[in-house]
Amino acid sequence: MLRRGNRGSARRAAGTDMTVGDQPVRGVGVRQVISRHRETQRCYRIDPAAFACPTMVGQLADEWVAYARAMALADAARYAAAIRGFGAFVADAAHGAGLDPTLARLEDGPVDLTEALHGWELSLQQRYGPTSSRPYELVNAILTLIAHRGARGAAVSEPLRARAAGRPLSGRGAIVPLDEFSNAERLRLRRWARADVTALEDRLARGRALLAQGVDPRLGGWSQPANLVWAARHGLLNTQALAAELPAKVTAWPPALRAMLPAGTGTYHGRYGLLMTVAGLLFPSETDLQPFRVLLLLATSRITPEELHDLRLDDIEFTDGGVRLLQRKARAGRHRVRLHRDTPNLASPAAGGAPSAGQASSDSDEHGDGEGEPEIEAHRGHGRWDVPGLLRRLLATTATTREAFDAQPWLFLAVESRARRTMLGAAVARFKREPRRFTHWIVAHQHAEPPGPQPDASTTAAESADESPQPVISLPHDVRRLRKTAKTARVAALGGTLSDLAGDDHHVEVFRGHYAHGTTAHVLAASAINQAQDKVFRRAADHPVFLDTDVQDRLGSPNTAPDTAAEVGLTAEQATAIATGAADMGLTHCRDPYDSPHTPTSGVCHVAPAMCLLCPNAVVTTAQLPRLLRLAEHIDVQRTALDPRQWQALWGRQARALAELFAEIPDLIEAARHLPHRPEDELDLPLGMRTEYHR
Repeated sequence: MLRRGNRGSARRAAGTDMTVGDQPVRGVGVRQVISRHRETQRCYRIDPAAFACPTMVGQLADEWVAYARAMALADAARYAAAIRGFGAFVADAAHGAGLDPTLARLEDGPVDLTEALHGWELSLQQRYGPTSSRPYELVNAILTLIAHRGARGAAVSEPLRARAAGRPLSGRGAIVPLDEFSNAERLRLRRWARADVTALEDRLARGRALLAQGVDPRLGGWSQPANLVWAARHGLLNTQALAAELPAKVTAWPPALRAMLPAGTGTYHGRYGLLMTVAGLLFPSETDLQPFRVLLLLATSRITPEELHDLRLDDIEFTDGGVRLLQRKARAGRHRVRLHRDTPNLASPAAGGAPSAGQASSDSDEHGDGEGEPEIEAHRGHGRWDVPGLLRRLLATTATTREAFDAQPWLFLAVESRARRTMLGAAVARFKREPRRFTHWIVAHQHAEPPGPQPDASTTAAESADESPQPVISLPHDVRRLRKTAKTARVAALGGTLSDLAGDDHHVEVFRGHYAHGTTAHVLAASAINQAQDKVFRRAADHPVFLDTDVQDRLGSPNTAPDTAAEVGLTAEQATAIATGAADMGLTHCRDPYDSPHTPTSGVCHVAPAMCLLCPNAVVTTAQLPRLLRLAEHIDVQRTALDPRQWQALWGRQARALAELFAEIPDLIEAARHLPHRPEDELDLPLGMRTEYHR
């Protein structure tokens, strides 16, 4: 194997030959795959000569190149990492078994690659742990390349071909779905981001004022901040120029320049600190653009972080009603056009124009498929904190960057130092390097913010109350939680139904796997269950209670009557009255005719039996079922005799109550239909009910 210091000698051009053992091996050379992401080109290389088993690595690398071309792979790095890892493991395993690793190949050979693949997978599981998906990804990459080689008709051993047809032993890893931020955390993040945006705009305004005063420092001198700002705008400012014009010791600098150096620990000092401070007066960095990213994801639920980062200037079109965005979702392989509307002018710009959760999320599809979203009838204004307003302000903050550097199409265009911290350059903000990530932004604010609520001008009293005491932003600090927070805030504003949670841009399975687990979803689901239960209880309370034959027999027995009466919600006196027929009101029995919900006074009920089927005091026994069947027939006759609206007003609720009662006891109803006719089963309605309804 190669040792330190002789790596360069092992580099060969693709297609060159080398000797393995006593046999020459042809086609061993550097393999490479070029991928492109966000206009950035990356080249991944594998040199089989750098491994102790070059034949096998070369075969896998050849399949990698062919598979990448055939499938247009976007993730070439994963396959390269898998080949390197498997090649190193096979070499160690062959040495441990006393075999020559150079003889390892995908066709039949002395090195059992099937056993080596099994051992490699076990070692990956031990290395990454049971919850990681990395072992599955690496092993699946090797199996895919072997299967691709076999499908092309190349030589592959039968055991290895059979193994490639199977799946990795390890699973995809335990994926813990992300939960949304709480409402107090959402308000806190929004307050931090708004304060940062305002501070950035003030800083850039000071920089523009200095730029208007500055001149070329080669003529006006390097001791004036305005001249340094002018040099930064025209590409003359770098650490070499500062080293040539300023003393080596910071204490010897002019006071105006020393005052510009950043204060505090963890910041850059000296010439580089001065360089970044001057650049910050004109050009926002990745850290400066992080608040815009936070606010945009909180302001709408209709764009993902991936789509937001990939926005270009050509994808943005401002209209009279808002802004139209061409959003590219690489994972789904689709483009979609969204219209993000302006929020109404419900708050003045001076006060911050803070939209509510429902207003902030009232964006819709370009083609009008946003069913279920609230329609805003008020005049649509140009808010400062809605999606169109934030995009306008973001473009304004990066305008100087686009003028000073080569025109780049990205919306999130940041200026950072290049070439060993000597000069400035503009590039798309990735928010992945330290200390520019979302978690660094959160931690910096948590350390800087004093304890106690700090409401801004646009925070209402209710929102301020939600933030006391202030929470620590929960982990993980994942930017995807911002979108989930925006979605759940919109759902809460719309009333919290499951259809609102799923939204118009998700399938049921996507909602189930990514949104149904959230705390807000659980709370809203519990609320929906409670509402349904209350509805059932209210319906049950407005209908008669049915006592079957077994309950009636137990009510008639002195031994079981007290306990049975308590079970069905009756007192001993009420049970006795029902058993003896003293509480019979014509259609049903009544628990207490002096406590009728349909009679406002404390007198006896005067609406029986017309309203008995809609009274919680009513009790039905099996002996009254034939009479109720006669009532149902009478109601059907009235349906043909009366106007439909009149019948619905007079008999509709009674008909529904009878249908529900009959549906609960279908066997007893069928038996009652076949009972012989008895005089006591005749329907004896008061004359008022019979004559009034026939007018």
